[in-house]
Amino acid sequence: MTHAGVLLVLATLFPAAHAAEDPGTSPSVDTVQAVPLDEVLASVDRALPLLRAAQAKVDEAAAKRMGAFGWLDPTLQAKGGARFGSYRHDYGQVTLSQATPLLGLSIEGGWRIGDGDFPAYDTTVQTGGAGELFAAATLPLLQGGWMDDRRAKAMASDAALAQAQAKASADRVKLRFAARKAWASWMAAGASLRLAEDLLQLAEQTGRAARALASAGSASDLDVLDAERAVLERSAVVQTARRDLADAAYTLGLYWRDGEGRPRDLAGWRPPAVPDLPDALPPVDLGQVLEEARRTRPEVSVMAASVRAVEAELKLARVEVLPTLDLTGGVERDLPVAGGDDPVTDAKVGATLKVPLALRKGRGGLMAAQARRTMVLAEQGWLLDQIDAEVRTALVDVDTAWQRARDTARAATLSRQIADGTRTAWQQGARDLLDVWVRDQKRFEADTKAIKAWKDWFVADAGLLAARGSP
Repeated sequence: MTHAGVLLVLATLFPAAHAAEDPGTSPSVDTVQAVPLDEVLASVDRALPLLRAAQAKVDEAAAKRMGAFGWLDPTLQAKGGARFGSYRHDYGQVTLSQATPLLGLSIEGGWRIGDGDFPAYDTTVQTGGAGELFAAATLPLLQGGWMDDRRAKAMASDAALAQAQAKASADRVKLRFAARKAWASWMAAGASLRLAEDLLQLAEQTGRAARALASAGSASDLDVLDAERAVLERSAVVQTARRDLADAAYTLGLYWRDGEGRPRDLAGWRPPAVPDLPDALPPVDLGQVLEEARRTRPEVSVMAASVRAVEAELKLARVEVLPTLDLTGGVERDLPVAGGDDPVTDAKVGATLKVPLALRKGRGGLMAAQARRTMVLAEQGWLLDQIDAEVRTALVDVDTAWQRARDTARAATLSRQIADGTRTAWQQGARDLLDVWVRDQKRFEADTKAIKAWKDWFVADAGLLAARGSP
């Protein structure tokens, strides 16, 4: 066959070669469907079960906090009785008690009545015929004054609620990062599948050309066998790429949920082309970014709540080594009775002192609280150092990934130009068929590296958001 005849055969066998080189074309019947990243992230916030679980923990901590402040609830108490024998009398009392957060002060007031015969040594419940009103207050001056167990538990419940809220925020940051990563993996898997299918299509066209050339005496049977081998190998690559896309779709569906909160079925969906890289990275003020991360990272809030809890524990331990000195005072006034004496108002004051001698319990508790405070503060310092390191690392990762993605994208462009030029030269009889096959393979390897580099950059950028504490 003449040289012109060979060129005619090649022209009829490769009409679709250039179309196959377009990354947007795909021989698959799958539907190209875009999955907006904003919708995926909104679905994470709205319907992800793990975030609902985190919110349930917040609700649990809020309920426990409410219970921890139950000691501030007013208490109504009623009691009464009667005595029979040589002294017969009846008595009754209604008391309303109220604890306060003010230095352990507690107050009470109410009404009581005691009527009948009372021995001279027991007149504590004896009143006038209409009873008497009373009010009293107790103020702890030492132990229980600046802090007591009830207030310490209430402060600990405040800290526990803050911790639960901060942990929920931390879970949200982690899950939104995972959603971004799943979206990027799905996009990259779709691009990789298109490349694999294009590579297979070129191998099939090359096989047809090799058989035609062998029939014309311009190619050997080994070229035909080599083309068949390439088709089989590239068909396996397509199957692997399809599996990778299916795996990525299942993972993405866990984060992108429907209106009923169920994972979406993305089988048969093919993502569009990956977005372009930004032309440049925005400038970064390292000091400002580090300060922002220290302020907004949820882990910092978790640790700050732990510090508040241990400070309350230490404050309680410091007062528990003190003696108990309670100051009490109150007034009592008989209710007037028709035809009786004028009502009498009595005032009472008193004090109670209790001194533990060995103080082993109090001193042991104080030493343990001081040790826990030292531990928590050390962990807080380590956390802040770790955040600084994570932010610095993330910044370097983003810059490196962007540079690598830009270079591999440029290399892929050059590889495509070389492959196109080699094919043109082969059609003109200036190159061997093996050169075309090798350059096509190099082109797709370069495109694959570019896709991976784009994914690495996107994930690194998402990692920087997480390191800064941004959801």
